[in-house]
Amino acid sequence: MSWILRKKYVVAMMGCLATGWLVMVVNAEDRQSAKKPQFSQPIAKSPAEKAKPGVILQEKDDKQYFLPALTQFEKHFQEKLNETIDEEYIDTPLEDVIKHFQESLGLSFVVSRKALDEEGISLEDPITISLPKISNQSALDLILKPLDLTYVVERDFVLITTKYNAQEMLKTRVYPVGDYCKTPDDYLALELAIKNASVGKWRYPKTNAGGGGTGGGFFQVSPQAIRMQAPPPVYAEGNGGTISVVLPSKSLVISQTYQAHEKIVELLNQLRQARYYEL
Repeated sequence: MSWILRKKYVVAMMGCLATGWLVMVVNAEDRQSAKKPQFSQPIAKSPAEKAKPGVILQEKDDKQYFLPALTQFEKHFQEKLNETIDEEYIDTPLEDVIKHFQESLGLSFVVSRKALDEEGISLEDPITISLPKISNQSALDLILKPLDLTYVVERDFVLITTKYNAQEMLKTRVYPVGDYCKTPDDYLALELAIKNASVGKWRYPKTNAGGGGTGGGFFQVSPQAIRMQAPPPVYAEGNGGTISVVLPSKSLVISQTYQAHEKIVELLNQLRQARYYEL
């Protein structure tokens, strides 16, 4: 065999050996991968399963649990209330303070001058207060409450008026509570919880006006009445809100002031969250 043929033979043998080595490595890696356990995607746990002792789960929930739906203005106002303010007013007329809030929040404020005049409150009354890094909601409360004033959010403006006048401005909302109430006793317990939570004044049904009559005191229904789908009671005259159970829609129809409704929403949200609290 010539030298050239021997050289070609050696090169060919080396190529075969290299190819065989690569095949062995690939096969070894495949066998190693086959031995590794295969994991599927983790299964999402329910809120109750994820709960830890002493921990309240407050997952983001954008669902609105009442009707009618808030307007864009009302939603924007709610967002602005949570923003912080860092201001100080020294002998500043009430009118100027309200204007400052209007400008800083970028929302329309309207003052019920007639209501203020009836209570002897002037827009020139001086305001002296320090508001170091607190929410706009807390700031408004601190400014208005000492003057027996409050605010009511209408569909496209914020009304500044007296507390007395606001008590007569009832709004009606429908609260679907079928996820919370399963039995007539549940509806009665929820009504009791709302009325006992100091979220507003309530009128008595005529049959129990002034605390008289029989049954559940000033509470408007009994489990038997709910089961029979009895018509809502007729309420006594006067200021105060009302609650009616509407079983076909599994809801509560509540007439109350704006401020009371805000507290009712907060209370219902807390009751729903409490179901995921693990002691």
